[in-house]
Amino acid sequence: MEAWLEETIETLSRAKADLASALAGESLSEGEIWPVYVAVEVSVFDVKLALGEDDVGRFVDMKELYKTGGRQLLKRALASLERAHGELLAGDLRAALSSLRDARNRLRAHLRARRKEIQKLRRATA
Repeated sequence: MEAWLEETIETLSRAKADLASALAGESLSEGEIWPVYVAVEVSVFDVKLALGEDDVGRFVDMKELYKTGGRQLLKRALASLERAHGELLAGDLRAALSSLRDARNRLRAHLRARRKEIQKLRRATA
């Protein structure tokens, strides 16, 4: 197995554990989710580089993801991370890229929704 792939698999293992830990807690802070998001974003880049692909993927309607809600978005992101982890172990880089992108989009939607909530609260208290 190539070194970059081993490192990516290890990074995703940590990201999965961190996200599962965050989901097990009472509240979800942005500080817990951002490192997972960054790990997934870097993994997407690594897999695209290995595939020699410069495709941006498909555009996602974030409004649809927002409807899902916070914890549910993160649970689905975790499921996508677990799927991507297995696909990387099996050497299926194309499938792993798709799963990683799905996880990234769900994490991004969660972080955006949280930022909007915080901005709304700040405006209300100002």
